[in-house]
Amino acid sequence: AILARDSNLMYDLRCSGAIPILVSLVGSLHAQKDRGDGVLCQLCSAITNLAMDDETAYQIRQSNGVYVLGMLSIDPDLSLKSGSHVLRTLRYIYSMDRNRKMFKRLFPPDLFGAFIDIGHYEHAIETYTDLARRVQALSTSALENIGRALGDIDLSQGSSSRQVQGYIVEEEIGRGAFGCVYQVRKE
Repeated sequence: AILARDSNLMYDLRCSGAIPILVSLVGSLHAQKDRGDGVLCQLCSAITNLAMDDETAYQIRQSNGVYVLGMLSIDPDLSLKSGSHVLRTLRYIYSMDRNRKMFKRLFPPDLFGAFIDIGHYEHAIETYTDLARRVQALSTSALENIGRALGDIDLSQGSSSRQVQGYIVEEEIGRGAFGCVYQVRKE
């Protein structure tokens, strides 16, 4: 909470490159099978506090934070405590308007509804425990669907495979019976 109240500190963290480092640390913990809850929960708490600032929340997204945290949230080896912290961090990132559209297709509709119903900037970790239980109870196919949706927003895939006729594909906005809609920018 102290991080969120100190705008100079937030600015310094954004400019010094701390956000990508924190996201990278969470990603490296995901790769470890013998990770403990303590460090992951502390990292998630730090990123959660940083996400209270709109610019920083956007930088977390640009640092591939949604993908890293999302993949971690569907890890079957993740404890309930860690899952609750990861989901709280994702919910804080979602609370920023510019990040909302990318979340709509990540979760199945009923899970997305529960994710939304928590409300903006709800800090009590107990609020996220039921949501973490629901994620852990998802079927293998539902988890694979979430994994595929997360793959669509993975910013680490490189731009060479994500260019179409002079446009760089930034993210998938929606998908329907007649195709997909992507956000792009001119090269």
